[in-house]
Amino acid sequence: MIIIGGPASNGLEDSIAKALNEKSAKVVDKLFPDGESYIKMPDEIDGEDVVLVQSTYSPQDKHIMELLLMADTARDLNANSITAVVPYMAYMRQDRRFTNGEAVSAQAMLRFMNAAGITSLVVVQPHKSTPFTAFHGNVSLVDPIPLQAKAVSKIISDPVVLAPDKGGINRAEELAGMLKCKFSHIDKVRDSVTWEVKVEAPLVGSFEGKDVVIVDDIISTGGTIAQAAREVLSRGAEKVIAVATHLVMANGARDRLKGAGVSEIFGINTVPYQDAKILDIGSQIAASLTKI
Repeated sequence: MIIIGGPASNGLEDSIAKALNEKSAKVVDKLFPDGESYIKMPDEIDGEDVVLVQSTYSPQDKHIMELLLMADTARDLNANSITAVVPYMAYMRQDRRFTNGEAVSAQAMLRFMNAAGITSLVVVQPHKSTPFTAFHGNVSLVDPIPLQAKAVSKIISDPVVLAPDKGGINRAEELAGMLKCKFSHIDKVRDSVTWEVKVEAPLVGSFEGKDVVIVDDIISTGGTIAQAAREVLSRGAEKVIAVATHLVMANGARDRLKGAGVSEIFGINTVPYQDAKILDIGSQIAASLTKI
């Protein structure tokens, strides 16, 4: 087996290879003058089980094309099998057609990967899991919550866990189970035109003297978590900690969270963000690879 890092691997190929006691390599990449991507794979992949590590954070389209070029080249160079480790999988938000004519981007992404020769797929906590039925091959979804729980438990006392919406309640329940505390969620409404999110319903339960842990899969702009932080602090919470897997952190998200009173932000090294407490998911990805 050889673990090959792409241009957007964020260094994860090294920690995965170390955990597996396997060799790692890195692709050669550059841009042509017109902006097209150039990829050169290592020479020693003939007959190898190849693991391609490539996240698809911004610029998403560029990183997706790089992954497809890597996979197609590995197939041409006679790799025995091709597994894609995509720590952050872009285009997973739209898994169905809401209005006529819309692209179902999640389904399209998985079809592209199959067409490029990818036979197995490892993803860290995708936004939705249902679209992966469109992928023809092994799929392993890595759960970061045990890693997050271990880290957060060192800095909290008397906690309560909140999900920022009903869709994240299972995530909150799992984290609360590991922290041995109660959990709940907030209700939010998103304007279909402006995409602005507002906390609509009152939060449930007492937060007096509590350390509130708000857990989500992605922090993009941080608007919902910021509103929730202000609300629980106004209800007597001792402190607020934001825990997420993918710290996209767009449009001043960090300042927004800090301004709302969030004292700590935890993330995973699926995207290259450093202004937070970043946890290495390499060993958990390696464990998933051994199962595949």
